[in-house]
Amino acid sequence: MTMPKGASRPPRSAPPRALDVPLLTPELAAVVERAAPGSRVLEVAPLAADASTLAGTHKGGGYGVPLRITLRDARGAVRRIVFHTEKPSDFGHDRRADRAADMLLAFDTFNGVPGHVPALDVGAICADGSLVSLGQSGEFYVVTGWADGQLYADDLRRVAAERQSGPLDLGRAIALADALAVIHVPLPEPRPAVYRRAIRDLVGHGEGIYGIIDSYPSDVEEASPARLRAIEQRAADWRWRLRGKEARLSRTHGDFHPFNVVFDERGNLSLLDASRGCRGDPADDVSCMAVNFLFFALGAPGSWPRGFRPL
Repeated sequence: MTMPKGASRPPRSAPPRALDVPLLTPELAAVVERAAPGSRVLEVAPLAADASTLAGTHKGGGYGVPLRITLRDARGAVRRIVFHTEKPSDFGHDRRADRAADMLLAFDTFNGVPGHVPALDVGAICADGSLVSLGQSGEFYVVTGWADGQLYADDLRRVAAERQSGPLDLGRAIALADALAVIHVPLPEPRPAVYRRAIRDLVGHGEGIYGIIDSYPSDVEEASPARLRAIEQRAADWRWRLRGKEARLSRTHGDFHPFNVVFDERGNLSLLDASRGCRGDPADDVSCMAVNFLFFALGAPGSWPRGFRPL
């Protein structure tokens, strides 16, 4: 093969003949080398969508166009592998985190199903087009900044203990409202599915109402199965009452409670752990904080009239 002028030859460790095959980028060649060391790529072909014309059985092109890679392995045998990607869709795959979860779950489970094609590698596509393998990774992490101060929950504990709130507490309640006013910017999303998902997750997500209900042990007297079932049913009814209110879609915090708010010595507010995609109904954030005034009051009889009610 004649090299373009000024181009350098690939290093010895690069998969052989990587530039001979259309659609085979150096990044994809490196993925093949990890999945099948010492192999030579013979062909890379996009897989077409399901072409069936049988009514009711058609499946579209998937969430991304897979690439079938034909190669000759180190022993001379011809084999094929598939490079999968996923594109956004309204079926719970609209967030990058959803698509990452799908890929990781596939990698973690395919090899445990008898007769299933094996999962060989999983990774991420970087902004510069490079491919990073996550096949040997464990748990994930995120690095954030630090907020000086104390949790707003400590203020509510003080109000509960003293059975009254004061100017400081009223000022902080106003600061919370001001923070939400800044956050709750309407979002003219073109797809109603964005709002519907926010309401669906509020009710049915593992960190939503159904997930909390499932966390109760069966021997909790105050949380009998009949009572929990009734709560579930009422929550499902509310989902349908909220459905169709897509105009309310706004940026949200998603987990706006006293343990995710920090006030420093000057009264400046910082927020922690925004959740659930930060898209939804503003009332979610308001009720999430307000219900905690009730929770703290229930733990301190007599604290409601002069303590939490003014807040």
